[in-house]
Amino acid sequence: MSYLKSALRGTAWVMFFHIAASIVSYVNRIVLARNMTPSEYGVFYSVFTFVTFFLFFRELGLLQALSKYIPEYKLQERYDLVKSAIVTTTLMQFAGSVLFSIAFYASAGYLSQHYFRAPEADFYLKFLIIYFLASVIFRTMKSVLQGFQSMFWFASSEFVKNVVTLLLTLLFFSLGFGIRTPLYAFVFVFPLMIVLYAIPTLRSYNIFAYNTSEFRRISAQLFLFSTPVFLSSVATKIIGYVDTLILTYYRSSAEVGIYNVILPTALIFLFIGQGVSATIFPLSSELWAKNDKKRLADGLQLIYKYIFLLSIPIIGTVLVYSYEFIATFFGVEYAGGAFALQILLFGVLFYTVSLINENIVSGIGKPHIIMKIIVAAAIVNIVINFMFIPSFGINGAAVATTVSYVMMFIFTTARAARFVEMKLPFYEWGKLLVPTAAFFAVHLVVRYASLSFLHNFWANALVVTVIAGLAYTSVAFALGLFSFSDVRKLILRLV
Repeated sequence: MSYLKSALRGTAWVMFFHIAASIVSYVNRIVLARNMTPSEYGVFYSVFTFVTFFLFFRELGLLQALSKYIPEYKLQERYDLVKSAIVTTTLMQFAGSVLFSIAFYASAGYLSQHYFRAPEADFYLKFLIIYFLASVIFRTMKSVLQGFQSMFWFASSEFVKNVVTLLLTLLFFSLGFGIRTPLYAFVFVFPLMIVLYAIPTLRSYNIFAYNTSEFRRISAQLFLFSTPVFLSSVATKIIGYVDTLILTYYRSSAEVGIYNVILPTALIFLFIGQGVSATIFPLSSELWAKNDKKRLADGLQLIYKYIFLLSIPIIGTVLVYSYEFIATFFGVEYAGGAFALQILLFGVLFYTVSLINENIVSGIGKPHIIMKIIVAAAIVNIVINFMFIPSFGINGAAVATTVSYVMMFIFTTARAARFVEMKLPFYEWGKLLVPTAAFFAVHLVVRYASLSFLHNFWANALVVTVIAGLAYTSVAFALGLFSFSDVRKLILRLV
């Protein structure tokens, strides 16, 4: 199978399951929001965000290092080295998990009183220790599947996890567990997932069939790669999590609850970037090891050509109907976050490309470059958050995150293009402004000229979106931004 065909199939699986997983996760959040007040919802996600933030200190970047080196060891047919890498990764994560678990348990009472300002946070923190420990094995299994390019199983794992979580949520609510429902659902899902994915993982790589060898050398190699990746991961999570942590300190739990509705809503639309990046990471590692820059450059040209073209109408539609979207699914008490959602969606558009760039540059063995970019963006994010959140709340948090995303896009794009020796398509990106203007013009004319085709709001919105999409596609085609023959070739390669 050609690299392009492999990449397209892997990307298709990841995108399909990511969309499905995001939908299920979103439904789960709707169920939680409908059964909890914004304040109760906010307290749980404040604690959950606090705990999951430290997952990345525990992992030390080793999971990404594992996914990076497995293709290289596989190419050398050194499956004993694969086992050494897995053992190193697992042991280090367990050691970190134990240390953090002790810290969480010891500080739970103090944090619940002085930081979260909610008595139930004490129990949340202590019980989430199980989540912290149980996630080690499952997350390592996912990295093994990704490294061996078992993209169906890798991609489906998050979808299945979210389905099981949703079922557990519905079960625990029906049994009357109340505000502790999300806690139990999020914790008990991991033991179930380990059982479900044990066989696919062992089929990809039977760890029991090999012995470890060169353990010290492999451990040193993993840590050499993972250290900058670790710092990048921490910085990335600072950008994604620190706004919630600062909001918890300065603003009400209800506002934290609203923000934890709109941020996941915005991040759903990273599915294109996440689908491509999950596939491109191991492939870029293998191609770079073979010194095949041409295929890397060809792939990146293709990505840059279509990524914005596909993302703009999808993200733009939610941006236009942000208030109605939130009010319909979560309730009007959460709709006050509509403007913050619009700000975040703008940032997500650029972060989609940044994600792909990060995985390409890391995959070719230069994670320290990404580390510097993301750490700089994280510092900017923290400064803006402290400046804006006390006065502007969730809108200030959204601005901080968006500025960081745009900054990361600019610098990662420049670096990726430089390493694979290709020119950036500034002219094509500039031409995209024309179909984008046409897309929003159709929506604006209908909304503000009070034109309605149907009495039902969402039916009318669907009709308008279809018309706007056709206008967007027609103008993009007229400007030569895509051709149907190119699309047909891509589909034929995929099937």
